[in-house]
Amino acid sequence: MFDALPITLSVQAELAADMPAGKKLVEQLEAWLNFETLKANWFGNETNTLSCVFLLLSEQSFAKTHQQIQPQLELWQVNDESGYMIKQAKNTKKVKAVLKLSDATLEAAKTTPAIIDIELRQLLTKVLNAIAQNNQLDKV
Repeated sequence: MFDALPITLSVQAELAADMPAGKKLVEQLEAWLNFETLKANWFGNETNTLSCVFLLLSEQSFAKTHQQIQPQLELWQVNDESGYMIKQAKNTKKVKAVLKLSDATLEAAKTTPAIIDIELRQLLTKVLNAIAQNNQLDKV
């Protein structure tokens, strides 16, 4: 039987429509995330495996989400400079990460589609390494 991947990546619907090769790119990035964490031995102990949900938002939606979490900000690890927010309740292995795809990257992708893949891999690596640090795992 097929089990769900430990790390999933989804994209806000309006953003996916603006992304070159949207669904295909998201599937490739999701596979890459799981492969990189497998190489870093994140899943060596199957009874203690993280479950990560990554959500990619537009710049505007990220700002709205940032405002909405203000009452619960102490539960989130926010990196405004890099454009991500991570939430992991104490003593759980469930992680939620919200990421921002900037308008500048989307605009640049119109003329250079590969830029979106490069920018997202860099951002995802930062998020993975922050999660690794929080959970005493090896960096990717």
